Amino acid sequence: MAMMRTFVFLLVLACAMCGCSMSASTAAAEQGVATFHSQLDAGQFAQMYQASSDGLKKITGEQEFVAFLEGVHGKLGATRSSTQKDWKVNYLTRGTFVTFHYKTVYANGDADEEFVFLVDGQKALLEGYHMNTTSMH
Repeated sequence: MAMMRTFVFLLVLACAMCGCSMSASTAAAEQGVATFHSQLDAGQFAQMYQASSDGLKKITGEQEFVAFLEGVHGKLGATRSSTQKDWKVNYLTRGTFVTFHYKTVYANGDADEEFVFLVDGQKALLEGYHMNTTSMH
């Protein structure tokens, strides 16, 4: 009986710790989305690349990243509003990854966006960005 209570206590403690960690991770990543849109609107594309994760930099060069975001901003314009649709947290050996899906309204159209952040403490580094829109013709 005492062993069962110990097990239950440890299980509850582990769940509580994961919940706190998840909350901190999602909060950092939510701030990352806000920063992304703010920097996109300000045309700070190179700074966005420099602040991204090593994982993103390994698969995407700076010129390609900057050109893509210049195209997005040039066609869609300024961010008007953004609504989170869903999210998930993955705890992997490489780190904690938070994925968000947003519906974003820009001045010249709407987009479905996916953000993937590598969260390190209170800092969220952009690991991936994907966007679907019919407004970039």
